[in-house]
Amino acid sequence: MAEFVSRLAAEGVHASDAMLAISSQFALGVADSREIVEASAHWEAELAQSAVLTDLFLNLLAEGDSDAA
Repeated sequence: MAEFVSRLAAEGVHASDAMLAISSQFALGVADSREIVEASAHWEAELAQSAVLTDLFLNLLAEGDSDAA
């Protein structure tokens, strides 16, 4: 599995696509695939950026809800 994950990273596959490929290749659930991607550290920067953008988006939604009230 480690070789497969390393190959995906070397090919420039995005983290979300890697999760799907791992799920398909090894018949795993999404949560297990995400754990593998996180543990591999190949997509560390992409996952960190995604988390920041998600937090920003959720904060903007919360501000919008407060303004509407």
